[in-house]
Amino acid sequence: MECLALIFFKGLATPSELARYTGLTSGATTAMLDRLEKAHLIERRPNPQDRRGTLIVLTDERTAEVGAIFASGRQAIDTLNSSYSEKELELIAGYFRKLVEIWEHEREKLSQRNQVQ
Repeated sequence: MECLALIFFKGLATPSELARYTGLTSGATTAMLDRLEKAHLIERRPNPQDRRGTLIVLTDERTAEVGAIFASGRQAIDTLNSSYSEKELELIAGYFRKLVEIWEHEREKLSQRNQVQ
């Protein structure tokens, strides 16, 4: 669901982005993408900017279905967001940006430690 949400909101993603986002290894990411592709939820397409790369997109047939899955959540988030002022939202967004930076740094430390072992 995390990967579907990321692809849905971004429009497309690379397998590397999905691995970083989820914290999965490249092998686990490939297995997950294989399952999503088998369920006809995603397609792998060549990356026009990188001949060796692949882009992951939602299939046309399932995009509306995936959108419906996230619709009530999106509506609830919109309602929550509208209860805050612009200044409050900027503060909250800044907090979450810093949290992401912390977790990316921690994930990188774990990755480096695992490579040494």
